[in-house]
Amino acid sequence: MQFDRVYMTNSGLDLLTSVAAGQQNIEFTKVVASSHNYSGLSTNEFKALTGIANIEQSTKYARVIKENRTLVRAQVSFPSKDVTKAYKLYTVGFYAKGSNGSEVLYGVMPSSLPDYIAAYDGHSNADDSFTMITTVSDTAQINITVDQASVPSFDDIRIGTLNTSTYAINTSGLDLNDYPRFKAYGYYNGAGIPQTTPYAGVPEMFDLIMTANLKNNGQVMIPKFWLAQLAEVMPDFNTSKFTVSRAGDGKWMYLISEPATIGIHCLNATFK
Repeated sequence: MQFDRVYMTNSGLDLLTSVAAGQQNIEFTKVVASSHNYSGLSTNEFKALTGIANIEQSTKYARVIKENRTLVRAQVSFPSKDVTKAYKLYTVGFYAKGSNGSEVLYGVMPSSLPDYIAAYDGHSNADDSFTMITTVSDTAQINITVDQASVPSFDDIRIGTLNTSTYAINTSGLDLNDYPRFKAYGYYNGAGIPQTTPYAGVPEMFDLIMTANLKNNGQVMIPKFWLAQLAEVMPDFNTSKFTVSRAGDGKWMYLISEPATIGIHCLNATFK
């Protein structure tokens, strides 16, 4: 998954213009996840959009932060527990409204490399998180309406990379429309194939929540972990300093920060 930028729509630009003129305030209302691929549109075509097709999930913003007097950072997380049917996430749509008008499609964030969103299995709590940064004339004109009762703090749900790690993938054995898939585990005092009970130097093992951003047609992966989970179950793992070891068969990549180790298993391809 690779999201490069947010395209402002004409409706969003009109809303900003009225805010800049002091005619109304702006309220960020909701965000949607879509399986529709908009990546081939031109800038003008993005501007003309008034809605998003094939919406798979819809949620409120997790946090809207006034960075300074002109810059706003809007953060969102799509809960995995709400996914009843698997889909490919191609597009994120950001909605807002003015105090004098109705809700409009404010911005669109497309990707040509979708993220596979699995149906909720009753166990995993991996959420997809995104950030939109937008400029307004004066953040005093921003109304922040976030449902704090139903949305956890962003620190609790934040998915992040470990330093700047990227890993090359051999996708030659995959079908044209397929893409590499991964599973991550945490170990203490050694690493190996996950065991449900202590065995072969692996006295402790954890299922880790991880998403993979894919680039270059799936030939490069960037692992992103639920940082709060790592801090809880693997407090000894240094997320900014660790060594990397590739398994001989290419199916595993080990991130080692003794005594803790993260094992990333490539399920249908191999690491180069």
